[in-house]
Amino acid sequence: MANKFFKKPPEELLEFIEEILSLPKSAISILEILLREKEATIERLMKLTSISRRTAHEQLKKMRKLGLITRKASEIEGRLKYVYSAASISEIIEILKKSLQGKLRKLEELQKRVGRER
Repeated sequence: MANKFFKKPPEELLEFIEEILSLPKSAISILEILLREKEATIERLMKLTSISRRTAHEQLKKMRKLGLITRKASEIEGRLKYVYSAASISEIIEILKKSLQGKLRKLEELQKRVGRER
Protein backbone atom coordinates (compact mmCIF):
# COMPACT_ATOMS: atom_id res chain seq x y z
CA MET A 1 0.00 0.00 0.00
CA ALA A 2 1.90 3.02 -1.27
CA ASN A 3 0.92 5.86 1.01
CA LYS A 4 1.70 9.48 0.26
CA PHE A 5 2.53 10.97 3.63
CA PHE A 6 2.03 14.63 4.42
CA LYS A 7 3.80 16.71 7.02
CA LYS A 8 0.27 17.54 8.11
CA PRO A 9 -2.72 15.89 6.44
CA PRO A 10 -5.12 18.31 4.75
CA GLU A 11 -7.39 19.77 7.44
CA GLU A 12 -10.35 19.52 5.08
CA LEU A 13 -9.84 15.75 4.76
CA LEU A 14 -9.82 15.31 8.54
CA GLU A 15 -13.00 17.38 8.82
CA PHE A 16 -14.71 15.24 6.16
CA ILE A 17 -13.67 12.04 7.97
CA GLU A 18 -14.99 13.34 11.29
CA GLU A 19 -18.26 14.54 9.79
CA ILE A 20 -19.07 11.75 7.33
CA LEU A 21 -17.97 8.80 9.47
CA SER A 22 -19.05 10.36 12.80
CA LEU A 23 -15.70 9.70 14.44
CA PRO A 24 -14.73 11.40 17.70
CA LYS A 25 -11.81 13.83 17.98
CA SER A 26 -9.68 11.10 19.60
CA ALA A 27 -9.94 8.94 16.47
CA ILE A 28 -9.18 11.90 14.22
CA SER A 29 -6.08 12.70 16.30
CA ILE A 30 -4.86 9.11 15.96
CA LEU A 31 -5.53 9.06 12.22
CA GLU A 32 -3.74 12.38 11.75
CA ILE A 33 -0.62 10.94 13.40
CA LEU A 34 -0.78 7.78 11.30
CA LEU A 35 -1.11 9.85 8.13
CA ARG A 36 1.96 11.89 9.15
CA GLU A 37 4.09 8.96 10.27
CA LYS A 38 4.58 5.71 8.43
CA GLU A 39 3.42 3.62 11.38
CA ALA A 40 3.04 3.74 15.15
CA THR A 41 2.43 1.50 18.13
CA ILE A 42 -0.42 2.13 20.53
CA GLU A 43 2.11 3.38 23.09
CA ARG A 44 3.36 6.04 20.67
CA LEU A 45 -0.19 7.05 19.75
CA MET A 46 -1.11 7.34 23.43
CA LYS A 47 1.94 9.50 24.09
CA LEU A 48 1.28 11.84 21.15
CA THR A 49 -2.47 12.20 21.78
CA SER A 50 -2.64 11.96 25.59
CA ILE A 51 -5.56 9.51 25.36
CA SER A 52 -6.01 6.39 27.47
CA ARG A 53 -5.10 2.92 26.25
CA ARG A 54 -8.76 1.91 26.35
CA THR A 55 -9.86 4.87 24.21
CA ALA A 56 -6.98 4.27 21.82
CA HIS A 57 -7.96 0.59 21.45
CA GLU A 58 -11.62 1.47 20.88
CA GLN A 59 -10.83 4.06 18.22
CA LEU A 60 -8.23 1.88 16.48
CA LYS A 61 -10.76 -0.97 16.35
CA LYS A 62 -13.42 1.32 14.83
CA MET A 63 -11.02 2.67 12.24
CA ARG A 64 -9.77 -0.81 11.31
CA LYS A 65 -13.36 -1.91 10.79
CA LEU A 66 -13.94 1.09 8.50
CA GLY A 67 -10.75 0.35 6.54
CA LEU A 68 -9.04 3.60 7.51
CA ILE A 69 -6.10 1.83 9.15
CA THR A 70 -4.38 -1.54 9.21
CA ARG A 71 -2.34 -3.29 11.87
CA LYS A 72 0.41 -5.85 11.75
CA ALA A 73 2.26 -7.75 14.42
CA SER A 74 5.89 -6.76 14.73
CA GLU A 75 8.68 -7.67 17.12
CA ILE A 76 9.84 -4.55 18.92
CA GLU A 77 12.44 -4.69 21.68
CA GLY A 78 12.03 -8.46 21.85
CA ARG A 79 8.27 -8.26 22.31
CA LEU A 80 5.44 -8.81 19.86
CA LYS A 81 3.46 -5.58 19.41
CA TYR A 82 0.90 -4.30 16.95
CA VAL A 83 1.99 -1.54 14.62
CA TYR A 84 -0.73 0.58 13.00
CA SER A 85 -0.66 2.31 9.60
CA ALA A 86 -3.12 4.59 7.83
CA ALA A 87 -4.67 3.73 4.48
CA SER A 88 -3.60 5.95 1.60
CA ILE A 89 -5.36 9.27 1.08
CA SER A 90 -7.02 7.92 -2.07
CA GLU A 91 -8.27 4.84 -0.19
CA ILE A 92 -9.66 7.06 2.57
CA ILE A 93 -11.45 9.23 0.01
CA GLU A 94 -13.02 6.08 -1.51
CA ILE A 95 -14.23 5.02 1.95
CA LEU A 96 -15.80 8.46 2.42
CA LYS A 97 -17.47 8.31 -0.99
CA LYS A 98 -18.95 4.85 -0.27
CA SER A 99 -20.27 6.05 3.07
CA LEU A 100 -21.90 9.08 1.44
CA GLN A 101 -23.42 6.90 -1.28
CA GLY A 102 -24.94 4.64 1.39
CA LYS A 103 -26.36 7.63 3.26
CA LEU A 104 -27.76 9.06 0.02
CA ARG A 105 -29.50 5.73 -0.75
CA LYS A 106 -31.09 5.74 2.71
CA LEU A 107 -32.22 9.33 2.23
CA GLU A 108 -33.76 8.47 -1.15
CA GLU A 109 -35.60 5.50 0.40
CA LEU A 110 -36.92 7.79 3.13
CA GLN A 111 -38.05 10.29 0.50
CA LYS A 112 -39.98 7.55 -1.33
CA ARG A 113 -41.68 6.41 1.90
CA VAL A 114 -42.60 9.94 2.90
CA GLY A 115 -43.89 10.61 -0.62
CA ARG A 116 -46.25 7.60 -0.39
CA GLU A 117 -47.62 8.74 2.96
CA ARG A 118 -48.93 12.01 1.54
